[in-house]
Order: sequence, then C-alpha cells, then structure tokens
Amino acid sequence: HSPSQSLRDGFIHGFRMHDDSPPSVVSPMHVKSLAKGLARAEQEFVKTDRRGWSQGQSTPCFIPGVFVSCGTAERKLEPDRPRFTMNYSAPEKEIFDTAGEPVKSINARINLKGTHREPWGSTLVDPDEIPPTGLLPRRYRFPREIKPTTVHVMHDGAVLLAAAKYFDLPLLRAQDDYKSFFWQFRMRSCDWNRQQFFWVYEDGTVEYRVSFVTAMGASHASNNCQDGSHTMDRQVMDVFDAQEAYLFCLHYESNAKLRYWLAIRNKVSIITKSNQARLYQICTFSDDPQIQAVGADRLVRLLKCFREVVCKKAGFIMASALKAEIGTSTTWIGHVHDSLSGMLILKQHKCLYALNIIHQALAGHVIASQWTDMLQLLQHLNVARLGETDSMYLLFDVVKHMDKNSLIPVNRFQSARHEIDLWIHVLTHTPAVSYMAAIDSARVTNILPTVPKSIFHLYTDAAKEGTDQPAMAGFIAGFYWYQPLSPDDLLAFSIPVLELAAIVISCHMVAERFPDVSIQLWSDSSTSVLVLQNAAQSAYMQYLHQMLLRSSQYRSLTNAGFAVGHISGDANVFADLPSRGYFDQLHRICHSLDMTPQHVPLSFSARQVLLLLRRFAQSRHASSVHVAQPFNLNGDGPQATAPVLVIPDREGPTQLGTIPRIVAPALVVPLPRLQPNNIPRLVAPALVIPELPMQQPWSVPRLIAPSLVLPKRQHCASLETLPRKQQRVDPVHLDLPAVANSPPAFMTECNATSLQTHFGARTPVSGSTVRLTNLSFQPPVGSVLDTLNQHLLTAQSKSYADSTLRNDRYAWDGWQTFCSTVVGTSPYRIDIAANLGWDHDGFIREERLILLFVVWKIINMKPRSNLAKVAKPSSAAAALSSVRRAHALTTGIELVKTAKVNRVVRGFLRIYIQKFGPESLMEDCKEPLAKRL
Repeated sequence: HSPSQSLRDGFIHGFRMHDDSPPSVVSPMHVKSLAKGLARAEQEFVKTDRRGWSQGQSTPCFIPGVFVSCGTAERKLEPDRPRFTMNYSAPEKEIFDTAGEPVKSINARINLKGTHREPWGSTLVDPDEIPPTGLLPRRYRFPREIKPTTVHVMHDGAVLLAAAKYFDLPLLRAQDDYKSFFWQFRMRSCDWNRQQFFWVYEDGTVEYRVSFVTAMGASHASNNCQDGSHTMDRQVMDVFDAQEAYLFCLHYESNAKLRYWLAIRNKVSIITKSNQARLYQICTFSDDPQIQAVGADRLVRLLKCFREVVCKKAGFIMASALKAEIGTSTTWIGHVHDSLSGMLILKQHKCLYALNIIHQALAGHVIASQWTDMLQLLQHLNVARLGETDSMYLLFDVVKHMDKNSLIPVNRFQSARHEIDLWIHVLTHTPAVSYMAAIDSARVTNILPTVPKSIFHLYTDAAKEGTDQPAMAGFIAGFYWYQPLSPDDLLAFSIPVLELAAIVISCHMVAERFPDVSIQLWSDSSTSVLVLQNAAQSAYMQYLHQMLLRSSQYRSLTNAGFAVGHISGDANVFADLPSRGYFDQLHRICHSLDMTPQHVPLSFSARQVLLLLRRFAQSRHASSVHVAQPFNLNGDGPQATAPVLVIPDREGPTQLGTIPRIVAPALVVPLPRLQPNNIPRLVAPALVIPELPMQQPWSVPRLIAPSLVLPKRQHCASLETLPRKQQRVDPVHLDLPAVANSPPAFMTECNATSLQTHFGARTPVSGSTVRLTNLSFQPPVGSVLDTLNQHLLTAQSKSYADSTLRNDRYAWDGWQTFCSTVVGTSPYRIDIAANLGWDHDGFIREERLILLFVVWKIINMKPRSNLAKVAKPSSAAAALSSVRRAHALTTGIELVKTAKVNRVVRGFLRIYIQKFGPESLMEDCKEPLAKRL
C-alpha cells in the first residue's frame, strides 16, 4: 500500500513520461563514453533480455519514435564493469527535422516541475462525472522528489546515540544497496517508442533494441524511484514496529529503563504525530538504504525484516555483497558516519574535489555542469555550516540560465564570493562534524565538541630501477601527478636527489591547486626527510632545498601548516605505484577505498623546477669555464670526488707543446693559452710518488692520497668536480708504469695559496709552488719511536678477532696462489689511482683481476660439508672480503670496489639453483634431541 496514487498506478500499470510523442524519427549520436564499455554493455544486454527488461530485433521496433543515445559510467567498486546509461537529454542543441519542426529532447518534453489539471492516475467509472478542467486543482505532473540528507541521518543518529548510552548498548549501522534500482521500475507500453536505440556489433550487423524499464538518465526516473524507496521504508518500519511492540510488552514490567524511555518518547510522539519511541531508523537515498539500530540483536532482526519485506514480498533485487556494510561505522552518500564518536567524518578526496572545482572555477576553467555536480556534494555537507540553510542559493544562482556545457564567466562569482570563502574554510578546516550540529538547540547553545583542523596527507616517491617506466610521482587524496624520467635524468641524478625533487614538485602542485590546506608530507627517503628537517650536504640537495625555501609556494604551505615525516617503502603505496607506471593497480586500490583517482598535469612552476634542476646538472657536468655554484669539497655526493692534481715539469719552465700530465682527473680552471710559466695552479695539495726511472721528456708523479683538503662547510669557487662516472679526461691518456712490490718513497709538492688558506699567513711562500722538505723521520738518540711503532703494529693486528684473522690468512694464501700461478702478477695492488677509479684503464685492470679471482675461487673451492657436492657461490664473496681486509692490513691500501662482484655471484647462484635446486641453499642445522632420549 502507498498513499501515493501515482506510485500505485505505476507499480500496477507501469510508469509514464507524460510527454508529447514527436511525429518524427529522432536518432542522436551515441556518447563518447560508450567506447570504454562496448563489450561490457553487450554482456549487460544478455542479462536484461533474460529478465525481460529489454529486447533486440533486426528491424526497428517503433516508427515514429526516438532512438536514445547510449553511454557508460564507471563503477567505483567494480571498475571493470561500467554502468550502461541512456542519455535522454540529447539533442542538447536546437535542431530541426526535415519538416522544419524543432526537435526537443525527451527530458525537455517531460517538464518535470510542470503542473496540470488532468485527473490522471485515477480511474473514474463514468466519464460524465468529470468536472470541467478549469475547476480541477493543479497537481504536479510527477511526485515531488524529497530526498533524505545527511542532516536527517545525523539528527536520527544523535537521538539514537543518546538512547544507546541510556540502555548501555552500542549504536550499530548497516548499509545495503538495490541492484540496478531504476531498471526494476517498468515503463508503460505507450512510452516504449521513446526508449529504443540501435546497436552495431563487430561483424557489422545492426540490432534495434528497446528498453521496457526506467533507465537512469530520464528526469522522471529519480522521482519515481525515490518515492518507491520511501514506500519500501514505510513498509519495513510498519512490520518491524509490530515486532518491537510485542517485545516491549514482554519486557515492560521487568525493565525500568524501558518504561522511562517509552514514557518520555511517547510524549514526543503525541506532539509530532509519529512513532518517536523507535530504537532504530531507516533512511534511503534513492537506492542506498542506511539502517541504524540500538543493540546488535535489534540490528540483526531489522536486517532480516528488511530483506523479507523488500526482496520476498516486493520482489526487489539487492546488489552485490561488496556494497553492503555493517558495524559502528559505514559510508553513506560519500561520507563516513561513525557511531562511536558520534561524528560525520568528511572524506578528504571529496573535500579536495570540491576545492579543486572552486579554485578552477575562480580561474575561469569550469563549465556549468561541473559546478552543479560540486554543489550537489556540498548540499550534503551543509550541516558543517551550522544550519545555514540559505548558504546554497547564491551558489546555484551562479549557473542560473546557463548552458551546462558553457564556461562560467569569472564575474558571475562576485555576488557569491563571501559564500565561496566560507565553504573554502569549511573544506580545509573541518575533518568531522558532530551529530549534535544537526540539532537546533545544540547549535544555539553552542555545546558542540571542538574538532581539530583537517590534515591532508601527501605522499611522494621516485623510482629508477625495477620498472620499465621510471618516474617521479606524488599523491594526495585521490589526486596524483607523475613525471617520467629520461635516460639522461637516470644517469645524472641519484635516487635521493630524485626523491627530494619529487617533494619540491609536490609542494608546488599542492600549494597552487589546494591553498590554505594543512599538509603532512610522507616520503620513504630518509635522506630527503633529513634535508627538510635539518640541512643539505650535497650540491644537488642544497640546490633543491634552497629552491624550495625561496619559493612562494613553500611559504604558503608553512602558513597553512606543513610537516614532514618518513614512511616505509612498503607503506608508501599511493606514490610508489604511479612512480613505477602501475596505474591499473593504483586505480584498483583507490576504487576499493571509494576513491576515483584523478591525474593532474604538472603546473608551470613544477615544470620550471625540473627544468632548473636539469640546467644545474648540465652546468656541473659542463666545462669549467664558469662555475654554476660553489660547493663543499668535503661533503657527500658528487662533489666529494678526487681533487685536482696537475703536476708541471720539474726541470724548469714548460716549453711550447709540453703539456702537464693530469694524474687525478677533475675540472681545473683553464687558461686561454699555455704560455711558458703559465700553468694551471694546484687546487688541493696531495702526496705523490716520484716516477720510476724511465727515459721520458717529462716526469709523471704517482698519486697516493690527498693530504690537504679544505675543512667541511668551506667552499671553493674556482673548482667544480665531475661525478666519478665522468671523471675520465680526454684526450690525455695515462700510461702508468707497472706496480712495484717494494714500498714506495714519498715526496710532497703542493700549492702555496692553498696552504695559506688552510694554515694562515705564516706559511713560507716562495714563488707559485713551495716544496716541503725534511719530511722524513729522523728520530734523535734515545727516542721512543721504536716502541710506538711496535704498539702500532700490535693494535693493527688486534683490530679483528683471531678467528677472523685465521680465515683471512687462509684466503690470502689462495689470493697469492691465484696471482702468482694463474695471472702472473703481484698480490700487492698498491696502485691507488687505479683502485680509486682515477686511472680508468688501471681501474678496469684491477676490477677484472678480482672478478677472475671470484670465478677461480668458486670453481676450486671445497664445500664445508661432505654431503654437499660443490661449495656455495656466496662463499667466494666472503673469501674476497677476507682478501680485502688482509690487503688493507698489509699495505694500508684498499682494493678496488665494484658492484660487478655481486652480479657474478648472483649469476653462479642461478646456475647452482638450476642444477641442485633451491633447497640446496638451506642451512644444514643439527637435529634436536628426540623426546625419547
């Protein structure tokens, strides 16, 4: 039963459009969104045909008639199953048929808000008894659509929450959903000619289809469906009220709290003329019912009653269980209702969506339909404005009498600017609203609880390896950006630099698109977080940090509230997925959280950040004609490389055509022309080894180690070093002599200016170069130098455990055997220029030597257990580590370091697993004693 005569008539005979059918055939074009779900739409046809909701045939179903244009819309929880829609608003522009008559869309002809004097919907026995039309009262053509709002649910929740606290029971909630609710309302046969469309399959066949049910897109559909859902709610509450009355009678005498509650609430029922003693409430927005009940037992009984009345008696079909929710917190109309705290929790992606539309509209980039959709969202948040019911009128007037596809002029926002500013404040400062805000007396007396300011979480990340699409990315509440990295970017920048660049770009994006928003930034790069919290060390990090601090966007963020924190890489999913190009996974995760991810292109300032960073890298990698920016010689990063070492000829001035030999490749300040006595000056003095006796026109000292460097945080404006990968100087080729086994002699030559900088003006200066003499040890008689040397040797020998030294001696014996018998070279590798990578050819030689040793060790190594057939390849890497320690203790020089050792070991591990299986890598542990022993 229903008090609505039109609803009863629609359920019995079918619903009507009440429009004038055109005498011509109208066939508008399909919507572009149909291309995204062609295959899925064809699958939907099979289901709708089976249920009798539609039908297809090879000839037109009705002539004349209207062929409706079709499209698709994405589902949030089921992105792979788009919703099939029909556009009843086409044609949107004024067109004329072949007879010259104007063609109107079905929605325009329906005239949803129109009235008439016809007694439609009622059956009269004698037509002569119908009074004159002019004497009939005016009625709306369709039932007025009265949808429940968030305020209604919050008001009911506040009353039920007080009852739950009184009865000492939890307030629980449940949400359900009707399946294709609009399609479950059948249309009257006289309107079927306005619901047909044609379909072209892949093989070229054309099928003419007709829909027999109400489709989403028709203006009257929402009115009828909302009226139907209200009727279902009343049916369920009538049945459940009878069940509750029976239980109240059983416990009335024994439960004093129940008697007091009924006495108070029955007085309210008399005033409102409705049942106010309910301990539950049902409220349905179109096809989304929201159920609240005091106590778990009552909620279970209510859900059973709801399904029995709606599904079994009325015959409605409910949606998938994925859309059903139950507990103390549920999501309804886009926001979370929490019964424990008595709060309406605003979803951040909804707030940012509204903020984005508002700021874009103020810039003149939003059309009328987008503004209207945003206002429909704000209507459900009007409770946050503390009951200002007239706060939406001026906002709707902005698009009044405008075409929905036209851009909104900026001058239309002048009259509503105050309301817009208030809404911006609400969206940026209100994370939740108390249920008490829906009660008028609570708002007047100002007893609402205080809520902290909203904090939006921003995630950033950058990826170089592990993906075919490395990029930088940022994510904040459904909005994400990403910038692919070029091969030059991957070579020029390390991963900490890219992580910090992603942070800087994200700050620019958020500050420009969402101003006045408090941001909590999360990054899985601990280096970048430390840079923002303290200070940067490397040149790139300093450059990005200064760029961020000096920007107006950063000042805007700090004024609104800005904090930085470190997050683990496993938890940084939202930024990690777009930085690796995994957009499908990002969409699935966002849809599971009821979010629709939206890609945001880089702004102009964000693109400028990346452009300036690339130019800074080019300036650092280019020639040293000019220095882009000072940097710290002793800091970490690319600048902490080998110092410049340019050694002139010892025997007098340099002749024309005689070029100084460069031992440690780096950038120096070049001169226009090499004249006699015009030689580049030494920047960082270092210890050198004199040349071996060879007949050459000039001498080539050998570099050992830097002996004088500038103190940390001190800059040198005349020097700029290259990263290690680019420290090979051409066309000078270093043909270094063979490495000797005997300890070398030492001699030092350095620049006087650098000495003055480090030690002050007391340093004796003689010309451009000073020679430090008398540096050899000449202990006087009776000196304790021998005792100190003995203690030094003892301390070095005790730097490792005895067991470690025994293993090192065993590995060193193998190293000596390999070098002498296999390669034919010395085991003492004291060529520091080659070991440190300054001598490129020597570095390749030393690297190949240790790689060959690893391979030789894997082949000739014996397994630890007799049960194993061969030794594990990882043991060869441990043997090489022992050789490194022994070599450092013996000579004081570290062997060359290279990442290729791990690659070789991994390759042999794969071969090992293929031959012996992965279980062969398990550790052989001794079995414990059995219980019987």
